[in-house]
Amino acid sequence: QPFFRTFATIMIQEQLKELSDRRDALRGIFDVDNRLQQIAQEEQLTHAPDFWDDPKRAEQILKNVNLKKEWTNAFQEVSSSVEDLSVLFDFQKAGEATEEEVDAAYATTIKLVEELEFKNM
Repeated sequence: QPFFRTFATIMIQEQLKELSDRRDALRGIFDVDNRLQQIAQEEQLTHAPDFWDDPKRAEQILKNVNLKKEWTNAFQEVSSSVEDLSVLFDFQKAGEATEEEVDAAYATTIKLVEELEFKNM
């Protein structure tokens, strides 16, 4: 039994490392940090008193912001799920979470990662 527990722990650690690596790759592919800066800059434009003087331009800016947010929000969801899984795994090692809870969290996280990777294609 201890062998299987140790083996399961090693497997989960490897899966967490792989998910973290895939998350980090997505951060680079989507240029998340740059997009977040662009969102902040474009949202700042929306506060200008003359923002709606040119409605077409205003709508285009809002459309661009929403499109960028779609990607950054999806990435943030993946990132949070990876972090939550890591914490839950630590709880499991301390006896405060079950293997089933970790397995369920892993299934959710891998699904989110795969969906975002697929969306990128």
